[in-house]
Amino acid sequence: MATAEPVVVNAPLAPAPELAGPLTQTVNVLGSGGSFSGKQAYVQDLGRIGGIGVSAKYNSAVEKGYLPLTATVADVDQNGNVATANVTATLPNGVTRTMPLSFVQGPSPTGWQLSQQSLFTLAGMLG
Repeated sequence: MATAEPVVVNAPLAPAPELAGPLTQTVNVLGSGGSFSGKQAYVQDLGRIGGIGVSAKYNSAVEKGYLPLTATVADVDQNGNVATANVTATLPNGVTRTMPLSFVQGPSPTGWQLSQQSLFTLAGMLG
């Protein structure tokens, strides 16, 4: 009779300070202003409809002067292909906010994409 092996569902996060650079670059590319076109590679798959909505909101934020923003990343932890970090984003008007964001490994130039939920969290800062 076979015995079942225990499975760890919620493995502990491992500190991963070496990811701060790629994650910072991911957020800074997304917050660089200009058109949203070409930035989809830095976000977890939004689908066609989600991409259209995000693009419209992004372009509106650019028009209102909310972008570009600058970001710094700290306290990076990794669990498999997911990383979490405290991201401090500063808008052109000086408003600064720190928020926890999640990233997934994916096909972007940095190797990391902002998760869909974290994109909406970051967008919430823009109003």
